[in-house]
Amino acid sequence: NITQTVANTYSTKDEFNNLSIGGRNLLLATASSFTHNTNAKNIYALSEYISNMSDRETVTLSFDVVATTPMYFDVYFSNTSGSTTSLADWSFMPSFQITEANKKYHFTHTGIAKEITRFTNLRVRQNNSKNGSATHIGSLTFNNMKLELGNKATSWTKAPEDIDTSISSVSQTAEKITWLIKSGDSASNMVMTDN
Repeated sequence: NITQTVANTYSTKDEFNNLSIGGRNLLLATASSFTHNTNAKNIYALSEYISNMSDRETVTLSFDVVATTPMYFDVYFSNTSGSTTSLADWSFMPSFQITEANKKYHFTHTGIAKEITRFTNLRVRQNNSKNGSATHIGSLTFNNMKLELGNKATSWTKAPEDIDTSISSVSQTAEKITWLIKSGDSASNMVMTDN
C-alpha cells in the first residue's frame, strides 16, 4: 500500500521539526580500528570541543564492530586512567549485543549525555554478568566510530583535530625535505640553512 510505503520512507513533520544534526566527530583518532580484548578499556579520547557543550546534550554514537564470539558489551563515558574508574556515566548507553561471531554489525544510539564536560574518554567493557562469565570471553574490533551532537547519525569523518594533525605532519615533512635540498649534504650530515 502506497501510504504505508511513504510513511516508512519519509519522516513525519514532527520528526523533521525535531531533527538535529551535528556532523562533527567528538572522538579523536578514529581513523584506525581499535581491538578490545579485556574487561574494560578506554578506546577513544574525547575532543576538547566538549568543553563548549552544556550539561545535558543530545548526542548520537555510531560505529561498526566485529566480535570473535557472541557477547554483550557496554560503551560509556569515563575519565579513567589505567584500570581505576574515578568517574563514569553508565546512564547514556544500553548494552549492545552481538549474536554472531565474525559478522560486521552497525550500531547507532542517541541519548542525553549528562555532564559530558567531566569526561575525557569513551570506554568499552564486556558485560560479564550478561555474558555469564567472570572474565572477558573474546575480542571486539571497532571501526568508523563517531560521536556527534544531535539525534541523527551522519557518515563517519575524522575529528577536525585529527585533520589538523595530518596537515601539520605533511608540512613538517616538506620542511625537512627542503632543508635537505638546500643543504646539499646527506641526511646524516645535514646542515640547516635559511638560504
